[in-house]
Amino acid sequence: MSEPYDYTTTSDAPVAVIGAGLAGLSCAKVLASHGRAVTVFEKARGPSGRCATREQRAEPGARYDHGAQYYTVRSQSFRAQHEHWLAHGVSALWSARIGVWEPSQRQLAVKTDAQERYIGTPGMSALGRHLADEVRAQGGSVQYEAAVIAIEGRQQAWHVRLQDGSLHGPYRAVVCTAPAAQAAALVGPHAIDLGQLAQSLVAHPCWALMLECEPDLAPELDGVFVNEHALSWLAREVSKPARAARNQWVVQAAPSWSTSHLELEADAAARAMLRLLQEWLIDQGRAAAAAALDRPAHAVAHRWRYSIPAQARAERYAVSSCGSLLLAGDAHGGPRIEGAWLSGAAAGSHCVSHLGGKP
Repeated sequence: MSEPYDYTTTSDAPVAVIGAGLAGLSCAKVLASHGRAVTVFEKARGPSGRCATREQRAEPGARYDHGAQYYTVRSQSFRAQHEHWLAHGVSALWSARIGVWEPSQRQLAVKTDAQERYIGTPGMSALGRHLADEVRAQGGSVQYEAAVIAIEGRQQAWHVRLQDGSLHGPYRAVVCTAPAAQAAALVGPHAIDLGQLAQSLVAHPCWALMLECEPDLAPELDGVFVNEHALSWLAREVSKPARAARNQWVVQAAPSWSTSHLELEADAAARAMLRLLQEWLIDQGRAAAAAALDRPAHAVAHRWRYSIPAQARAERYAVSSCGSLLLAGDAHGGPRIEGAWLSGAAAGSHCVSHLGGKP
C-alpha cells in the first residue's frame, strides 16, 4: 500500500483560491510561477470580477466597461505587470479629457491633472482573461461557474464545497478573495478572528447604467467626476481604444444613492438613473438634451452589490492564526485595480514563503 500524501509538509501541496478577480488571479499567478499546484474557483462564467465588460450581442463591437473604469500605476511592483499588459496588447493609454462637475458652480470644468489612465483592450475584462491564461499556462487551473458555498475540513487539509454539491481538495491553504461579506461566511466557522475582520470590511454598492443615447452628455469631455450628487461618474465609451463608434456611456451612481436604492429591479434602477441624468442636464441649462433622454436607444442597469471598500486596510492581506486561511482583495491595501493586484500577489508570496515551493 502506498503511503498517504502529506499535505502539511509537501512542497507542491495544492492551494485553492476563491475568486477570479484580479486579486485571486494575481495570487494564483505567483503560486503557479513558484511550482505550486493552484486551483481558482470562480462563480461567474468568466474572469476579471469587477473589471467587467458587457457586450451588446446584436451590435458587434458595442461594449461597455460597466465596472472598474480604468487603472493607474503608482508602485514599481504593479508597474511590471502594467508593462507586461502593454507589451501583450492587453491594455492601452486612455487619452481621456476628464472633467469635474461642482454643484456650487453648476458647470463642467476640465480636470487639470497629469494622471495617466489605462484601460483594458478591447475591454477591461481583458486584464483578467490574460492573467487567467497565464495561470493555466503555468500549470494552474481556473474553474468558472464554480461557486464556493463552504470551506470544510481541518487545518492544512481543507476542502471547498461548490454550489453543485461537489467537494474538492484537500488543499494545504485557501486564499479567499471574495467580497468581505461573502468571505466572512466562508472563513468564519474555522477562524473566528478572520471572520470578524471580514465582517468589519464594509463595501459600498454601485448601480451602473449602460446607456446609448442621442444627446452628448458632456460635450468635449470623455469622463466626468460628479461631486455632491446622486451620480458619481460618466464615461464616453467611444473615447477608448477598440470601441465601436457609437454614442455609448457608462454612468455610475454615488454610493449613498446606490445604498438607498439597492433593492430596485434593474429596469426601475435604469429609469431612476435616467431621471437623475435629466435633472443633471437641466441644472446645466440643457433642457433639450434632457428631453431627448426620454427615448434612449439602450439603457440597462447593473447592480454591483459590493463595489468600493468604505475603508481599505493598510495590510495587503490577512491570515488566520493557523496560517492556512487567508483573505485578500481590494479591501486590503487599496480599492483600485492596483490595490487588488498587489493584495493578491502579496497573499501568494506569503503562501510560497510559508508552504514551500520551487525557487
